[in-house]
Amino acid sequence: MANDANIPSMSPDSPSLNVIFDAVKERVEDQKGRIAALDTKAGFTLGAATILTGGISTLTAGLAGFTGDEAKPMKHIDLGAGSLSAQQIVALVVALILAAYAFLVFTTFQAFRLRSFAIAPEPTTLRKEWSSESEQSTKAGLVDAMVYAFETNKDTIKGKTTWTNRAILAIVLEASLTLVVGMLQLWLV
Repeated sequence: MANDANIPSMSPDSPSLNVIFDAVKERVEDQKGRIAALDTKAGFTLGAATILTGGISTLTAGLAGFTGDEAKPMKHIDLGAGSLSAQQIVALVVALILAAYAFLVFTTFQAFRLRSFAIAPEPTTLRKEWSSESEQSTKAGLVDAMVYAFETNKDTIKGKTTWTNRAILAIVLEASLTLVVGMLQLWLV
């Protein structure tokens, strides 16, 4: 079975083998749960962002031809060197929302892409290498394999967590910009 040279092998004669086996097995199961939770969180974030982006598209559709009351002048914001109309500002913010959404899609894809997890033990390896061994030797080998898988998966989980957190930040940005668009629309009325 795979074993990291930095992690000492479990002895089949260890008096605490059964306790260690159960504890390591539980930790590996917890790790699998974290992986599933990160995938769920990334999927939820992508779904919520997609709905938010669709909503902002609907919300701003009416602004494209909005000129306001013909008797009132068009609202502008003076920037010193020039000015922007409210519609131009809304269009700029909507472009930022779409950019945030594109970033969110990319970060969510990166979180989902990290799927290569070490799983121990492989059933074929168990049968080939351990079928003729004693129960204690097999258990010791399983502990070694599970510890190796656990350690190997730490970096992958860290990467998934980083990408998922970036996706969450992107949806917070997208939601904040959506609020700005809503406020600008109220200003236009």
